[in-house]
Amino acid sequence: MKIFLSLFLMICAHAVAWFTYNGQFVWKSWGKHPLLTAVALGPLVTILFWWSSRFGYEALGSAWSVRFLAFAASYFIFPILTYFLMGENFFEKKVAVSMLLSFMIIYIQVYWK
Repeated sequence: MKIFLSLFLMICAHAVAWFTYNGQFVWKSWGKHPLLTAVALGPLVTILFWWSSRFGYEALGSAWSVRFLAFAASYFIFPILTYFLMGENFFEKKVAVSMLLSFMIIYIQVYWK
């Protein structure tokens, strides 16, 4: 159960991080307030990653496994948000293959003992 909580928190953290650095391209007014964005969203991202690391380490017992899980979670959420909010296509071969690889990394880290 902790591994799924860890993965969920990682996905949430990466989603908030996506808004932190890409919100300026989606909403022009967002780009005028970089300090406000950092102050408002930075602590949230930190807390989400901190707890995701804690639960992930408790479930997997390895910092390397948690790191690979976090990487895979980032490549899972980034293309989806970029597609829906910025209109950039993730159906290109290299993006689709990278997303497939991220699913494989998650599977390996969670189920390979």
